[in-house]
Amino acid sequence: MLQLFRLKCKLIILLILSIVILTGKGSLYLTPIEEVSVSYLFSLSDWEAQNIFNKWLHVVKVKFNTPNDLVDDNHNLVYDYLDILNAEQNIITHTQDRSNFYEDELLIDRNVKHIRDSLEWILEEKLSEVLVEEDIGYLQPFGIAKIHFPPVDIRIQSPPKLLVVSPRNRIDLIETVLLKSDMNVDEIESLEDVLFQKFDLSVLILDLGGIATYPSLLPQGKSLESLLIVAAHEWLHHYIFFKPLGRKYWSDSNMTVINETLASMFGEDIGHKVYEKFQTPIISIDKGKRSNVVDGFDFRKELNQTRRGVDEFLSEGEPRLAELYMEERRRFINNNGYYIRKLNQAYFAFNGTYADHPGSVSPIGSQLKQIKDSSDSLSDFVNKVSQVSDYEEFLHLVDDQG
Repeated sequence: MLQLFRLKCKLIILLILSIVILTGKGSLYLTPIEEVSVSYLFSLSDWEAQNIFNKWLHVVKVKFNTPNDLVDDNHNLVYDYLDILNAEQNIITHTQDRSNFYEDELLIDRNVKHIRDSLEWILEEKLSEVLVEEDIGYLQPFGIAKIHFPPVDIRIQSPPKLLVVSPRNRIDLIETVLLKSDMNVDEIESLEDVLFQKFDLSVLILDLGGIATYPSLLPQGKSLESLLIVAAHEWLHHYIFFKPLGRKYWSDSNMTVINETLASMFGEDIGHKVYEKFQTPIISIDKGKRSNVVDGFDFRKELNQTRRGVDEFLSEGEPRLAELYMEERRRFINNNGYYIRKLNQAYFAFNGTYADHPGSVSPIGSQLKQIKDSSDSLSDFVNKVSQVSDYEEFLHLVDDQG
């Protein structure tokens, strides 16, 4: 009965998102940037249509236990499942010959698709469990019984790439476009150059760490801990989609920063709590973790210093000097072991939406921390901030917590 209810909830969300997608500006006409990028555009509506029934079919197969089709939904096997998906991604990324991949001992009598479905189901169940424990994600329609909504729903698959656009004379996220995930570096840099020359704009195409489609689209190749953090981050976007804060995501840059920074803080807290529910392997597979300080080089400090230097050049009306400075700093950072393919205004415009990122100069991160520190619980913190409908309300909330 509970599973049926959750599936009904997921259908409701999919219908809502379908309406949003199909009535959004991107479905009615192409912007000039999209027209130039048309051969690489990622169709969100097509992806949603292809993934609507994935979990439904998996639940049915588990319920009726289709012979020779399923792997166990055993929480102890989660690391094996993740290893299989990451190995598959590594093969796809680095070679065209996948014949030997299916001879791996982990894949005997197993089907990668069902392994993916099983892993996703396990992670959804554990994340849902923690959300309930933390008393987060409840709605009470018409004052009747509380329901946990929206259900956690994820898909582990390569996310689309994101094309980010900023003016050259200021750092400002003015447009984003989803592109196909299989673009190679030559295609990426060629499209960036064309758009730069045609529109005199700062352009960057980057990999997404996740996207709040429904189901959430999470990247392969991540450690379990990183995957859970991203899953929690994207779920919060689903939750506050139905709150004033989420509905005003695009109303101005400050509201975007509040949304993304809240999701980042929430993802870290909840993701770690979920991770603790799994038995940690003897040998850690978390390759995503690394210190921000290596051999005396502080990446966060250096990148933040770069951002402030760029702002100074731009305030003086010198975008070309800012770009020369960014290229010099990019090489310096890369020479110290931190690879950045392209450092420009668009890079800072995108990363600036996360106030906890070193490329941001927004005070919103410390303001959110102030609200969190004065809140009774994580649930209380999220509930307070999610009711904010504009930046002035947010500042009033900050003052109230002082």
